[in-house]
Order: sequence, then C-alpha cells, then structure tokens
Amino acid sequence: MKYYRFLYGEAGGCLMHFGQIRDTKTEEHFSFLYLRGTSGHVDRESAGHTLFLCPDTVDLAVLGNTDPKASEVLKGLLASAKVRTVVLPEGAVCEVPEKKSKEAPEVIRLAAGEKEAGWQMTAAGWCVYVKSYQSGSVAMAHSLAETDTAGNRFEDCVMSVKTMDGTEKCIREQEPDGYGCALGCTQNHDFDVCKYGRADGPCGYRTGTVLLPALEKGKSLSELKAELRSDLNGKVCGIRFIGMARTAEETDAVRDTGADSMQDGVDAGYKRYFIGAKSELDDRTVAAVSRGGLNHIPVLLDDGKAVCCSGLLKYKESEEA
Repeated sequence: MKYYRFLYGEAGGCLMHFGQIRDTKTEEHFSFLYLRGTSGHVDRESAGHTLFLCPDTVDLAVLGNTDPKASEVLKGLLASAKVRTVVLPEGAVCEVPEKKSKEAPEVIRLAAGEKEAGWQMTAAGWCVYVKSYQSGSVAMAHSLAETDTAGNRFEDCVMSVKTMDGTEKCIREQEPDGYGCALGCTQNHDFDVCKYGRADGPCGYRTGTVLLPALEKGKSLSELKAELRSDLNGKVCGIRFIGMARTAEETDAVRDTGADSMQDGVDAGYKRYFIGAKSELDDRTVAAVSRGGLNHIPVLLDDGKAVCCSGLLKYKESEEA
C-alpha cells in the first residue's frame, strides 16, 4: 500500500499545506510542508495554536512568499524539527542554519526569470515541483510520480476529505499509522469519499495538488496557467486540490485553474477542491469556482480551520512484495 495524507489549513496568518507519504512496499517515507503568508489580519493573541503534530523530521519545507509571518513560522519549524531541504523565494528573509553539519538543511533559492525549469524532487513515489514565476514567490505542485506506469502498478485509489478545526488535531500521531489515518477518522466526521478508477492516459489517479502564488499587477492568470501547464507536463498531473491566492482582477477566470492538466473550461467529472484563505478570496472568486461545475468545491479557510485528505493506493497483487 501507498498511504498519503494532506492537510490544508490556515494558522497565524499563513496558508499551510502539510503532506506525508508512507509506502509499505518500499518502506519509504516522505514528509513536506508549504507555508505562504496571507494578506489577512492576524490576531496575535489567538493565533498560537497548531492543527497538527509536526514530525521530528521534515524532508522538505517550502516558503511560498516573502511574507514575514510565513518566515516566522518556518523559523520555529527549523528550531523544533530536523528539516532536510528548504526552498526559499528570492528576497525571503529567514534564519536558516548554515550547512556546517549533517543536521543543517540544504537551502535552495529560486528567482523568477531563471533559465532553469524549476526545482524537482521525487521520494516515496511522490513528485514535488517548485518554481518561481514572479519575484518574491514560488508555486508548488505535487502528485503521484509514476505517471506513466501507475496503471500497471496500482489497482485501486481511494481517499476521504474531512473538515477539521482547533478542537481536535488532524494528526494524532507524528508518523503515519496506515489504516488508522487513511480510513479510521472518517467514523467521527462528515466526509467526502473520492474514488477515481484508472483512466486512459497518464493521469488516471487524481491525487495531485497545485499551490498558486498571489498574482502581481500586470501578471495574467492565463499566462501563469499556460506556464504551469507546460512545466508540469510529465512531472505532476491528476490535480484534485488547487490552493488559491489573491487573484487580482482575474477572478472570473479562476474556474479554469483546476481543470485536469490545467486545461481550460472542463468539468472533468470528479470532485476538485479550490482552497484559499477566507481573508483573500472574494465573493466573485467563490462564485466563479461554483459556476465552473457541480464538482467544483470552494473551501474557505479561517484561522484554525483545515481540510484533511487521507487515502491509499493499492498495489496490484503481482506488484506486492
């Protein structure tokens, strides 16, 4: 089995996305964290809580923008956990320990306009792609890595999506516990069951996430989408979760960002979640998402609120160890 769980939430003025992958066949484990400061007001007296137990080791931490709130949260993470790799946008001010020992993280800095096609890593059969499309921010996307061979390796994929809040932590354990997380917590929450059988083509399993940056004035959402479509081709596909930021004047076009493989104007026939901070997304944006199709689900996060996705991919019996 390949178990996965993702948390999308807001805390302390930051949009937070945490993910863990555990593969019982290969005995691999991969964890990552994305942080982006939002434009909303932060009540410092009430914003100290967390929605999950962070593991002692995080393989990858990505700072989505140069917002001081996000840098502060990342600084706290670096002080309390071992982080193997940190990705920062150009201009980010964050106290990252220098790599003088094995405990210090590798630091990757990404600038907009670079000739390189972004930064990529694959671990536990999961692919993460990060690139800076405009100064001071990065976009991040991830999905199952076996895009060309997944249909030959897996025979089933199922997940549950639940809402969470500060009254109960999403992750009771610091390490994945298999069925207990993937299916067990659905007993106590209303939830969506998402099951998508293998379809023709390389993106049959809809497990992917894309986290979009806030758009600068003069930056077209259509242009950004076209660049993403090109960059993610062959790396990340099967997008189900879309992390949205402030969209400037182009809120009417936001419905197009969630289409499979970033294609335009298509309700692909499966649930997709458009996730953003309540303080950033206006009514026009929410209306555009909702009108894009019955399977388009807008998710507005408030401080201390989160959406949890947990599920599994089942190897075919011929692939089992």
